[in-house]
Amino acid sequence: MFGCISEALLLGEEVQVAHFGAFAGLTKAAGARRDFRTGERVQIPPTRWAAFRAGTALRDGLNVPGWG
Repeated sequence: MFGCISEALLLGEEVQVAHFGAFAGLTKAAGARRDFRTGERVQIPPTRWAAFRAGTALRDGLNVPGWG
C-alpha cells in the first residue's frame, strides 16, 4: 500500500484514503537565500516533500472527550 502511495506522489498525484486522510506531494520553489554567517547569497534548489492531511473521521476519533 505504501509503495502505491509513494509512486502516486512521485507522479504529482494526491492520494485519498477513505475515513483516514489524504497524502499530497508539495513543492517549494527554488530561490536565493542569504547565509546568515557570511552574508553570501546562496542558491537553493527546489525541494519536494510529502504532506498528510487527516480526514474528519480520524480527527474526530482522536479527539474523544475523556482521553488525556
